[in-house]
Amino acid sequence: MKRGAFWISLVIVLGGWEAYVRLSGISPFFLVPPSVVFARLGRWLWSGQLFIDLGASVLLLSAGLGLAAVVAIPAGLTIGVWRGLAGAVGPYLLLAYATPAPVLLPMLLMWFGFTPLTRVLIVAVFGFLPILLNVWWGVRGLDASWLRVARVFCASRRELLVRVVLPGSVGSILASLRVGGGLALIGLFVAETYGATHGVGHQTIVGA
Repeated sequence: MKRGAFWISLVIVLGGWEAYVRLSGISPFFLVPPSVVFARLGRWLWSGQLFIDLGASVLLLSAGLGLAAVVAIPAGLTIGVWRGLAGAVGPYLLLAYATPAPVLLPMLLMWFGFTPLTRVLIVAVFGFLPILLNVWWGVRGLDASWLRVARVFCASRRELLVRVVLPGSVGSILASLRVGGGLALIGLFVAETYGATHGVGHQTIVGA
């Protein structure tokens, strides 16, 4: 029943969208009717270009998100374990998190130019802080008794990190990758508008 309601609502929305564009006379430059979108998608699929662009986008997303995760997860675990470090850098991380990621794009373009590395860094920037902060907060939420028991047995900081904090933070790490991955996907579409020759984001510009 719910699935049927969804399809009915989808038909109504697409039909209303198509009718509005056709009857209002609005320029397709500002609002493209669904029929044109589906026709373009069909040509994209028939030519095989769709698979090339999807491959390029998946590769870029994997590289950017992988780079963000490789740096952010160890950093989040470390900041979560060392409370003094958290007090020192925590306010700056929260301030950076409140800053929109697109603000950093002009600097990346000036430093690295319109290169594949720049596009990887753009994707990484979008996913980095959400991953780091979620891992950090996950470590802070661990049962304090686990840490006390490890310290009673004279566990070093490395052992504390590897044997207690890391296993206890697996859920937070997976959740952070889900959040960071969603934002990295947004970064992917932004990155592919800067000098890319393939990719789904590039096609949204070419097909406009």
